[in-house]
Amino acid sequence: MELAEWAVARDANDFDEALSNACYGGHMKLAEWAVEHGAKDVNKALAGACCGGYIRLAEWAVERGADNFNWALRSVCPGGNKKLEKAGITEWIIQQQQRRMTGAVA
Repeated sequence: MELAEWAVARDANDFDEALSNACYGGHMKLAEWAVEHGAKDVNKALAGACCGGYIRLAEWAVERGADNFNWALRSVCPGGNKKLEKAGITEWIIQQQQRRMTGAVA
């Protein structure tokens, strides 16, 4: 977070992008830091977590209100990444979307 604080000290203020990139990289503490500094776009965070293959961060984004599972799924698909397949992220997204559609609690 030292570099993030360094950037903020130099007037950086795109905390939503910081949040998305933190989720993409699997950095929970940095994601929480971005939210503490004003990041609000949890759907972008969800997409970043799914693209990076981090189910726990994807769940974290959903717990905070993320619900754009189509964007999440599109974020997983472009590379056909084997890491993501092993992580089970595609199946998780589909389950979350099904739960949302039926009104079940995630």
